[in-house]
Amino acid sequence: MEDLSPESIDEIKANTRASLSGCGYCRETDQSGKGDQAVREKTLRIIVSFHTTTDALAVEAYCSEHEIPGRLIPLPAIISAGCGMCWSAPAEARQSVTEAVKNAGVSDAGIYQMLL
Repeated sequence: MEDLSPESIDEIKANTRASLSGCGYCRETDQSGKGDQAVREKTLRIIVSFHTTTDALAVEAYCSEHEIPGRLIPLPAIISAGCGMCWSAPAEARQSVTEAVKNAGVSDAGIYQMLL
């Protein structure tokens, strides 16, 4: 394997920045010349934790079938409960998510609101 010159490394970085700049997820945020950073803006989310993985999967199936927004994610470390999975949905969907949990026939371990 041959050593890369500093110029070659700079060229690779520039090409990588150019290819990532159009993806919509990555954007250049650092004007100091330290490089690009992937940035995702945090938004207020409803987090529903569950006692069991079966409960989490039941809510996922119910929400998918009834087009209720959200998805299963790993339980944030700040919350300690049950199975380690939770349903994350936009804050404005709180009522529909809580009704979905009830209608899916499961009991939640907790419902939280947090920035994710």
